[in-house]
Amino acid sequence: MNGAILLDGTAAEIGFASTGGILPTDSFANGDLSGLTIDEQPVRSTTKGPLGGGTLGVNLEIRDVLAPEAMADLDSVARDLIERFEALKPPGDSGVFTDAGVVFDPKIETGLANCISLNTQIDPDQTDATWRLRDG
Repeated sequence: MNGAILLDGTAAEIGFASTGGILPTDSFANGDLSGLTIDEQPVRSTTKGPLGGGTLGVNLEIRDVLAPEAMADLDSVARDLIERFEALKPPGDSGVFTDAGVVFDPKIETGLANCISLNTQIDPDQTDATWRLRDG
């Protein structure tokens, strides 16, 4: 059974430290994001913790577990797409897709889905040399 005593004679003190914004590299696991405390005791932020079953527990599980898993999956798809098209280019050059306009660094995959972009050398909005896409 889930639950936490919030009022038993005296109201429990719920603690949380907000952040201005969340970056793709931020997570609860590495200490960038605050968890909840009840009377200064850490509370597990999953549906199996004392807040499980409630909207607060579900929202924290989305932030701390489900959204990072989904982001990692999207980053993996972006990496796969970049690497498949990089096989067609000389080493050190950008392929059809880039990591925010630069050559993709395989050591840094986190946040890649947010940064993947079409190479400006073949982007019809950036150049008239679209023959590069056709000819390789």
